[in-house]
Amino acid sequence: MPAATQNGQQLTVQQVAKLGLASVVRIETSSGVGSGFFVSSDGYIMTNNHVIADTSSATPSCSGGNGSTG
Repeated sequence: MPAATQNGQQLTVQQVAKLGLASVVRIETSSGVGSGFFVSSDGYIMTNNHVIADTSSATPSCSGGNGSTG
């Protein structure tokens, strides 16, 4: 597998994780908490079915703390 690079410099695992952190969301439902991640710039989130199964509402929040019920 090729190494991740930025501006021609090889990145550490920690640097790669930090770059992806902004796309991770926490998802709260009436039955528990799960996670997901943004898949588009207009806010679509992907998560596993078990996170949202049997619930009518879910509240995602970003690492910055912003949330939105949907």
